[in-house]
Amino acid sequence: MLELLLSRVVGAVYSDHFGLNTHQWRVLAAVAVWGPIEAVQVSRWATVDKAAVSRAVRALISKDLLRRSLHDQDGRKITLELTPAGRRTFKAVVQRIQVIQDRLFKSYERRKVQEFFTMLRTLESRLREIIIEPVR
Repeated sequence: MLELLLSRVVGAVYSDHFGLNTHQWRVLAAVAVWGPIEAVQVSRWATVDKAAVSRAVRALISKDLLRRSLHDQDGRKITLELTPAGRRTFKAVVQRIQVIQDRLFKSYERRKVQEFFTMLRTLESRLREIIIEPVR
């Protein structure tokens, strides 16, 4: 239930204010954090299937938020990076999400909030390891 509520609140930020759907936001964020990045890697890091990544990339390029180019060493690979407008959009969305985060954690001690995010990063890392090497 918490994930649904959080998704709804955060989704309103990138959807209502910036016209992005969930897949577009995830791709934009993945490229912002790990970019320039190969297009095939976005699916893994953004936890979005390849077809949805492809549609999101096309939409983000048409909105001038993302740039696609050939990989420096291997011309068969595609590299994605944010345009200046993409960087501004990412920054603006993150700032609005920060306001939401500040409201959520306003009554907690800073140390407790830091511990919480450390735990979340650890869980995320472990889940990514499980995706790479599934439990059998």
